[in-house]
Amino acid sequence: MRSRRFGPGSGALLLWVACLGGCRNAGFLSEVGENRSGLNPHQTADVQIAFARSLEKRGESERASATYLEALKQDPSRADAYTRLAILYDQRGQFQASREAYQKALAAQPGNPDVYCDMGYSLSLQGRWADAEMNLRQAIALAPDHARAHNNLGLVLARAGRENDALAQFHMAGCTASDAHTNLAFGLTLEGRLPEARRQYESAQVANPSSAAVKKDIQELDALVVRVGSAGRPNALPPNPLPSAGIRDEGAGPAQSPAAPGLLNAREGGSQANECRWQPLTSGEPSKSGQADPGK
Repeated sequence: MRSRRFGPGSGALLLWVACLGGCRNAGFLSEVGENRSGLNPHQTADVQIAFARSLEKRGESERASATYLEALKQDPSRADAYTRLAILYDQRGQFQASREAYQKALAAQPGNPDVYCDMGYSLSLQGRWADAEMNLRQAIALAPDHARAHNNLGLVLARAGRENDALAQFHMAGCTASDAHTNLAFGLTLEGRLPEARRQYESAQVANPSSAAVKKDIQELDALVVRVGSAGRPNALPPNPLPSAGIRDEGAGPAQSPAAPGLLNAREGGSQANECRWQPLTSGEPSKSGQADPGK
């Protein structure tokens, strides 16, 4: 992130930011735009982006998108606003719009590995494995220790049928042997390859016999096999095949797509106690583009 020196109007800026936690009135967006109290365009964009993030956390996706667009009118150089906007488009399945927003983010901040990682994740939601791999590898080339990119690449490779390569990427993300096998199992489950997925969960259990999470994953997979088998459609998975299983890496925002049923939180910032186990997407807190972040 770029740092800013506060100049004239800094007091007003801090007042606006302090208000973000409690201001919920519908007119706040227009207040930011019209009553800037001496804020310059860069400072106004800072406030609007902070407010948009708070809207995301409250699940107000449409208002958040509108607020990011307003911020970009004030400061078109804000790659972070373009990236957050792209992620919101991904969540709504508006992939052409998200692609354009990612491209604008890269134009504003060339060589940002987080943007390449998020763009790779977006492409994976569309089932575009080769394009997703290319962007994730670009993120890794720019930041070899980018754990989130390694983890997302592992899932892409798993879904593309390259299990050994996928395991290698999960290990490079810092996953334990158990979590690496769990992640691979989840990818195989999403592809309907349930017997292979169970073998990977069994390997995860061998690596960590005391793991209650792996035991639950196996139970849910077995229940899924029964449900799918009774329907006579071995490859027809429900939208969220494993309610508890999944992958967790360090980063991504909830982005659900028909191309990746029940997919995970792969874009958020911050660190988690178990940052290698994927989780199915919920309406949880959005993620920001960031380092090996468990989410967005």
